[in-house]
Amino acid sequence: EIGNALFWIFVTTVAPYILYTLGLSHMETGMASVISSIEPVVATFVGVILYEECLQLSGGIGVVLVIGAIVLINTKQKKKGWYDE
Repeated sequence: EIGNALFWIFVTTVAPYILYTLGLSHMETGMASVISSIEPVVATFVGVILYEECLQLSGGIGVVLVIGAIVLINTKQKKKGWYDE
């Protein structure tokens, strides 16, 4: 029983964390930050769609804020300085 429990502890908690961290280490910093930021949003949608969880107002606002921040950060704006014409 202990061996079986330890196996499932490793498979469901330790291994995913290690694989996630290794995956992020093999990509550029900007993409890794976007992926780590969008993870809670995806988890929220999975919970709502697959497990029929109720999305509360605070969760919905959080999703909108995270997506809005990602869009805002990734929107390139050309800044004109005093030297640009």
